[in-house]
Amino acid sequence: MYGLLFADLKGNKSTELLMGGNLYNVKPEVGRYDASYGLTLTIAGDSISTTEPSTSGFQVEGQVRSMACLERRGMNSLIVVARNDDTPKLFELASGSCTES
Repeated sequence: MYGLLFADLKGNKSTELLMGGNLYNVKPEVGRYDASYGLTLTIAGDSISTTEPSTSGFQVEGQVRSMACLERRGMNSLIVVARNDDTPKLFELASGSCTES
C-alpha cells in the first residue's frame, strides 16, 4: 500500500481508512503487483470491518501513490487519488468530512 487516508468519510463519528497501491515497474519474471483496486476499512472502537469497492464506491485502478481529502466551502469534500503515469482520480463525499473523528 502506498496511499493511505484516515477520515470520517461517512459522517458517523467512526474513522475510515482508505488504502491504495499496486506496482508495475518490477522485473518481468516477477510480474506486476496489480491486484488492488483500493480498500476501505471502518474503525469503530476495537473492531475493524472492510467494505467492498462495489458498496463503498471507492475503486481505483492503477498505481496509487498518494491520497488527500480537500474540504470545499459550501460543497461536498473531495478525495484526490494520485496515480503514477495516469490522471488523478476524484471521489466526492456525499456526507462526512476530511477530518478524523
